[in-house]
Amino acid sequence: MRAPFVRLLALPLLTLLAASGESQVAGPAAAPVPKAAASKAAAAAPAAPKDFEYAASTGQYRFTASSKISQSMMGQSQDLETSSMRLVSITVARAAADTLSLSIVLDSVSVVGPMGMSPPGMEKLAGAKFAAKVSPSGAVYSASGPSEAELPLAAGMTDELGRMLPRIKATLAQGATWTDTVADKPKQTGMSLDRQIISHFTVVGDSTVSGEAAWKIMRESTTTTSGTGASQGMALVLETSGTGKNIILISKRGVLLGEEGEEISNAKVTMTADGTEIGIKSTTTTKVLKVK
Repeated sequence: MRAPFVRLLALPLLTLLAASGESQVAGPAAAPVPKAAASKAAAAAPAAPKDFEYAASTGQYRFTASSKISQSMMGQSQDLETSSMRLVSITVARAAADTLSLSIVLDSVSVVGPMGMSPPGMEKLAGAKFAAKVSPSGAVYSASGPSEAELPLAAGMTDELGRMLPRIKATLAQGATWTDTVADKPKQTGMSLDRQIISHFTVVGDSTVSGEAAWKIMRESTTTTSGTGASQGMALVLETSGTGKNIILISKRGVLLGEEGEEISNAKVTMTADGTEIGIKSTTTTKVLKVK
């Protein structure tokens, strides 16, 4: 569960008016409604729908992802595959009337890189801690985690984990729709980025997950990113565009239960030193499941 984010997967060189008119026909005055009857009628009236809010909760989530990558450079191409699995414990607590705090711990992680090996430093990630402040509907105020100097691989996860609660901008009901736009400047693996994510959400139905009633929400997103910086000691210019489609499950009491989808991304990386261009196309399938 995530807001879409840039993946530098191939850089080891690398989101009635009710109008009423007066009657023109005179009639008898209406009898006053007894107070008791009026009170009873008011009590019987259905309550107005409430704006969505995430509930305080504690859970562990399994994140899995697999990517197929096609990388081209100087007329030659190479196909690569990567996969990863993370167990993440997340506590959502009410910090203030307008703020939820997220405490996030990376319990375990495994990654199979393009050459079938784990990237160096993976053994240091277990136990890494992250934190975020969000609105009750999921809008991110801030996110923090290990620094690049402390844990470079964990630092690249801060933005994704801070945005794991999808932003809900409507009362959840069958057919409800809304659009969310995020324009920000994240930093990732040594790159300073300008990013825009436009996500369109639709409540497409009900579901039941482990006996719990849930809303099924479809998210369709487009992402554009550009930036400069250095990765693996090389100065780079990066441009990406991508599309994503996900199904999100949120319990009717306000707890994220899971998410599954696919993202297709096209990137162009230009090596500043000599102008060499690298094209990277990736198709990534992801799944987030609340396991306890």
